[in-house]
Amino acid sequence: MTYMCRYDDAKGDQGKQLHLKQLADQVMIIVERLVAERRDDETLQRIALMDRLVEEFLQASKSNQLKQVVSSKIGMLTQDNNFWSRVAHRYEAAQGEDEKQIVAAMARNVQSICQDIAKQAGQTAEQAEASLQRVMAAGANEKGEWFLPLNDDEMQRMRKVVEEEDGGSDQ
Repeated sequence: MTYMCRYDDAKGDQGKQLHLKQLADQVMIIVERLVAERRDDETLQRIALMDRLVEEFLQASKSNQLKQVVSSKIGMLTQDNNFWSRVAHRYEAAQGEDEKQIVAAMARNVQSICQDIAKQAGQTAEQAEASLQRVMAAGANEKGEWFLPLNDDEMQRMRKVVEEEDGGSDQ
């Protein structure tokens, strides 16, 4: 492929425009190839990252540290959908039934830990919502209405609820 193109020899503006169009087409082809190569590199990097994560989880399973490691890597699991396909690939590539059972057990345990984390997060969100409702209710008038700015009595009631929610710590 020619990357340099001379248009000095072109006859007139039409010849120069034709050469410039050809040059622009060649540049677009090069850019498309570079973008494709970068996309392939990023895909390979993501696969390698997920493979390292699978290996890290397998090692953590052996040392009874899986829950801690999964908890610390939960962001990676939620951001990349390739984890489970890499686990399946690792299972299929396993040398023998023992290794397959180890990979399958790790996958089941990771899934269970992820479900527990999601359940705990849901409970925490529910508790936070209930706490917020109690604080907001303390600042409302007898009819449950809010008017800003809050008067001193409403502010005091809200502060008291916040202190009770925090176990008496200062806010």
